[in-house]
Amino acid sequence: VYDTFGLAQEALEYFRKAEEIFGKIPSVDSYKKGSLYNNMALSLSDLGMYEEAFDYYRNALEIMKTIENGELEQAITYMNIADAAAAWKGLDEAEKEIRTCLDNAYNLLNTESLPKDGYYAFVCEKCAPGFNCYGYFDIGAEIESRAEKIYKEIGERE
Repeated sequence: VYDTFGLAQEALEYFRKAEEIFGKIPSVDSYKKGSLYNNMALSLSDLGMYEEAFDYYRNALEIMKTIENGELEQAITYMNIADAAAAWKGLDEAEKEIRTCLDNAYNLLNTESLPKDGYYAFVCEKCAPGFNCYGYFDIGAEIESRAEKIYKEIGERE
């Protein structure tokens, strides 16, 4: 919540406390730990601490590779990495890195084994503006359409 309201420093303090607690609990759910790292990286990026942010993004990706259907969380993380790279290096210098991140995210969203449920639709909706921002309008429209189709199907079932 702190991060959402532009209080990245305050958010980071709580994320660091959570990381310390997680370090003392060997059985912490991988999803929670990966989510923590992704959110910490967002706060670090907001604070201009990009090198540390990229370390946390890498950690989040590695953890999310180990969980079932972690491709969705990886896709979100790749979109966050693209934004951080653009903010840190500028669009021209980060162009190749951004393109790689977007390609990775799109490939992950196309994982056949993923359930095409409400959460999948939510992630597509969340990623679409990022694709549009970097000029991948066809992909942005495609994944927005996927989300709309899923939401419509869910609504018809209820």
